[in-house]
Amino acid sequence: MRLSSTLSVERRGAGPAEVARVGIVGAALTHIIFVPGNPGVASYYTSTAEMLAERLGATAAVVGYLGHGSAPLEPPMAAYGLEAQCEHVHRFFEGEVAKLKAGAEDSGGDARLLVVGHSIGAYIAFAGAQRAGLRRGAIGGVPTRSIGLMPFLERTELVRTKAEAATSWWAPAAVLFLSCAAGLVGLLPRFVTERLLKLAASDVRRFCPEMVSLTARALPRFGAVRNILTLFRDEARELAEPYDYAALKERCGGALALLYAEGDTDEWAQRAAAAASCPRSGSLHTPCTRATRRRARRRRAPRLRAWRWRWRKVCRMLSPSRRPHARQWWRGCWG
Repeated sequence: MRLSSTLSVERRGAGPAEVARVGIVGAALTHIIFVPGNPGVASYYTSTAEMLAERLGATAAVVGYLGHGSAPLEPPMAAYGLEAQCEHVHRFFEGEVAKLKAGAEDSGGDARLLVVGHSIGAYIAFAGAQRAGLRRGAIGGVPTRSIGLMPFLERTELVRTKAEAATSWWAPAAVLFLSCAAGLVGLLPRFVTERLLKLAASDVRRFCPEMVSLTARALPRFGAVRNILTLFRDEARELAEPYDYAALKERCGGALALLYAEGDTDEWAQRAAAAASCPRSGSLHTPCTRATRRRARRRRAPRLRAWRWRWRKVCRMLSPSRRPHARQWWRGCWG
């Protein structure tokens, strides 16, 4: 039976943040805490949390970041970096573990916790869990397993150029300009915002209508874009040093998995990063399965068919007999 999910704004520590919940903490002995990657919008991961909770017979919570998504900024010009987000997740862990332990005592069972972090969310989740008292695979006496999905724990060569740009002297002015532009776009009607997002970002064009609507609601805001870019600038500075995989494995007590996709489909978490983690941690990484790669190819197939269709249209348009239909073709492709 699939549990219903709710999206709300909760205050933990420094300020309010989006939290997507599946079930009520303590209603099941197993609880999942999902920490998203940047842009840190909790509603992006609601369906994933529902699926995991259903398969494991657990409850789940996706914690958003301070200043990201639809959560209000307090004060309005606040900008939270990597350290503030780690502390925010730390406070969230403490509250969730206390509720989970109380529910387990009432039911007379043993509570279990699963921590899942995606991309930079893996770095923040591991840091928050360690601050919450993660020792030998347990937080406050609750057995804890940790999973990093395509974890962004240290820089790769492909992101080095972006990191240098994010730490350059003109980066603060660029952050302010892009944040103001996002705020102006957010003032437009929703359907216009969705259309502009599709034109400006190629990734948004591949989203389903529900995800496009979530993006138009959460991202075109001054505070959201400012905090997204502020977090990325901190990532560029802090993740320049090699990550201490050995200390992470020791604190997790072996209950740790870092999952990387084969084929370098994610420039933020490449197979080279997985290979680098092995000598320091003792075979922590696990590549994605062949079935996962087949699903990825199926997801790419519609996009390839679309480009082939457009190419055929271009060839027909260049034909002398079809040039009068050029305007009609353009509207058909992009209208």
